[in-house]
Amino acid sequence: MRAWQIYALGGAAALSPNGCATGNLLPCQDIDGSGPLRNPERDSKEIAMDVLGGRRILILEEQAPIAQLLVDMVREFGCEVIGPAKDVPHALALIATEAPEAAILDVKIAGRNTLAVAEELSRRRTPFAFTSGNKTPELARRFGPAPVVTKPYSRETMHSLLRELIGGSGQP
Repeated sequence: MRAWQIYALGGAAALSPNGCATGNLLPCQDIDGSGPLRNPERDSKEIAMDVLGGRRILILEEQAPIAQLLVDMVREFGCEVIGPAKDVPHALALIATEAPEAAILDVKIAGRNTLAVAEELSRRRTPFAFTSGNKTPELARRFGPAPVVTKPYSRETMHSLLRELIGGSGQP
């Protein structure tokens, strides 16, 4: 089971250099039989048909397991993934050649911030959000309107974030 599937079922996953720890609470019918079971496959199809369908999303994330989790989520939402870029020069090249409609940027790549990417996206008026293991005040001051999502994030959080970035109305 992929980490995003664990999140979708109400659980949690934590990745570290030592491995992956998971815990999950699987959804089930209420004891009295009145509550419906959640159907992630149906939910995925409904999500893919919303305003995110076909949108081009740049991902900048250096850690392969997290990048793959994010790629899987974004594709599940019906978006086209640009990247994932693993460093700032690669992200800047993708911005220049692929014209993303929104972006999700890890705050730090190889110990360095990704502000150059944020600045280029801002210059192009492309909405973006940062992901981080912790809140980063420097980014909040420099890019006030850019959301910062703390890792680990859920499928629902990422879906809401992308809808917010795109504008919810279908307009970038």
